[in-house]
Amino acid sequence: MTGAVPVLTLVLPWWSEARLAGGLSPNFLVAAVGLYVFFVLLGSAENVVVGNTVRGNRVGIRVNNLDSVGNTISTNRIEGNSIGVQAYGGASDLEITDNSIVNSADTALILDAPRTVVRGDDVRG
Repeated sequence: MTGAVPVLTLVLPWWSEARLAGGLSPNFLVAAVGLYVFFVLLGSAENVVVGNTVRGNRVGIRVNNLDSVGNTISTNRIEGNSIGVQAYGGASDLEITDNSIVNSADTALILDAPRTVVRGDDVRG
């Protein structure tokens, strides 16, 4: 689908000049929808989130999707979020280790993810 964008831009000038709802061009809309579908189908397996500072969000780090398997969240500072780490919706086999999860307004960890290992985290406040 997104492969058609360059061809349509060259062949039909109105393709990149026209504006749809919200001022978006058909070119932008097709590319955005194509990328969204690609990433939803791709899932997020075996990613490593390490050494970050995550602060001031509704959810610090969220993992969800049936394809979210084998992800690692390690040595992060997760502070001042409503929820520190949340895993659900089919996520499984996470490794959550050696993080500092502090000052969460609601709760530090919400885990509905089978075979998840939580080890060595500093969870306070």
